[in-house]
Amino acid sequence: YVTQTVGRGAVIKIVTATGTVNPTTTVQVGTYVSGVIQEISCDFNTQVRKGQLCAKLDPRPYRTIVDVNRAELATAKAQLVKDRANLAYTKLNYERNAALLKRGIVSQDTAESSKNGYDQAQAQIELDLAAIKQREAALETALVNLGYTDISSPVDGTVISRNVTIGQTVAASFQTPTLFLIATDLTSMQVDTNISESDIGRVKLGDKAIFTVEAFPNRAFE
Repeated sequence: YVTQTVGRGAVIKIVTATGTVNPTTTVQVGTYVSGVIQEISCDFNTQVRKGQLCAKLDPRPYRTIVDVNRAELATAKAQLVKDRANLAYTKLNYERNAALLKRGIVSQDTAESSKNGYDQAQAQIELDLAAIKQREAALETALVNLGYTDISSPVDGTVISRNVTIGQTVAASFQTPTLFLIATDLTSMQVDTNISESDIGRVKLGDKAIFTVEAFPNRAFE
């Protein structure tokens, strides 16, 4: 028999659950463009600064698109130079025929034809200017996509998860894949856990919470 002296004390109800200790604030670092991971500069537990390069996608497909758009922009600008020279010629031809028409040397049809050519040359200049703006916008888009091949940290913090390896292909077609998970402040943590429905009714705001972690099994944290 084991005996014990009767005494007075508090009756404590305990709700036990298992969970994980996570940072309060985390930032998901993804990629806007698809490609093959060419380089990784950040790993688990790496201290990173805002703007620091963490990974790099193969830039060659996007650099090729930039080169194509630059060539198309140069072609559009050359076309503008050509059409401006044609505009100058059609203007002179129209003015000459208009003067000759007053003297009765050329026909009305010839003067009207030169006027039509001059009007079309003016319209072509406007078309060329619009084409140049379109090519400039396409080049800017290509440069932006090329810049997205450099994946940088958006905040200061610590890398707590790395989900990619060198040579892996990431696809950003439907949703942005998460490459890294960065905690902004590891001094602010929270315990994420699930409480059963039969126990949750006994938990209220302000109750004392004690937890242990595997790294320190004999130490209780409040």
